[in-house]
Amino acid sequence: MSRSLFSVVAAAVTVGGLAAVVWAARLAGAISPSRRRLLAFALLLTYGAALMLRPSAWPVIDLAVLAGSVGGVLLIEGGLQIPGAVAVFLGVAAAAVLFLVWGYSTRPA
Repeated sequence: MSRSLFSVVAAAVTVGGLAAVVWAARLAGAISPSRRRLLAFALLLTYGAALMLRPSAWPVIDLAVLAGSVGGVLLIEGGLQIPGAVAVFLGVAAAAVLFLVWGYSTRPA
């Protein structure tokens, strides 16, 4: 697979995953805050179990990552009510991604 095709596929999968997480978080918005917090912890626990058990089936791993993402979104969404908090969160996330990508690109093969 060429690098450009890989980039297009990776971008499409990323956008699809983001859409799935946003959709699931919107569905969970109808749940009471205490139950939403419980659901978030259960989803993060599912993700943690997948990290510990290391299943060999990639669909299970992908679903666990999506579950963990939804759990994280459900926990974070309450703290990001003002635009300044969202801007800080996005800035820190962008810096983390840049350092991660820079670290992989400069690592010897």
